[in-house]
Amino acid sequence: MKSKELLLQIVEHLDAFEKENKHLEQYTLRDFLSYMQSRTGSETESLPAPRHIAGGKKPEGFRMQENTANLLSRLISLIYRYAKEYTKKALEESDLQTVEEFSFLIVLMTYDHLSKTELILKNVMAKTSGAEVVKRLLKKGLIMQFDDEKDKRSQLVAITPKGLKEMKKVFPRMHIASEIITGNLSISEQETLAFLLQKLEAYHNKLFLLHRDEELEALTRAVRKDSH
Repeated sequence: MKSKELLLQIVEHLDAFEKENKHLEQYTLRDFLSYMQSRTGSETESLPAPRHIAGGKKPEGFRMQENTANLLSRLISLIYRYAKEYTKKALEESDLQTVEEFSFLIVLMTYDHLSKTELILKNVMAKTSGAEVVKRLLKKGLIMQFDDEKDKRSQLVAITPKGLKEMKKVFPRMHIASEIITGNLSISEQETLAFLLQKLEAYHNKLFLLHRDEELEALTRAVRKDSH
């Protein structure tokens, strides 16, 4: 292949990359290379044999369809459970009880303040569950709340010095947990996976913000409409 033909292919891939990743306000060469690796990875590369969870029995009256979407859904769920166990261990000596409490403080560290609703939505939680997390953090003195001067009906929350001190204590152990979670993936594999998961998370965040109160069938229609 000559350089001109190769250049034309790269331009076509770059155009497809931009169309498929509108959630990226800006991107780097590394992002594009991760995209290319995910699109052109070797099909002959040997993969580890999947761990069989289900047995060989096929229940009568059930149509159990196995496809890539089902496999991904199950694997993401399992990885989440592993990650939750590791992060719980990282928080054992902390005032933080849950991963959600850690996540709320992480977000608040990057803002002067947020409304409770904004904080809950940024952490992709239901209002009731998120309110419980906020209540626990307030009780521990890790965050504070105050009236919103622009909207007297709303209250804002911000991280306290005690909360920042607690996060400083927790960060090293959470870093260890993160290294355990990435497991046996190479740096290149981690970057490719991070790129793909960011793309998937951006899609689901939009779905969550616009359609979170809808039934499953309505969500299916929204997904189909967005894919066309």
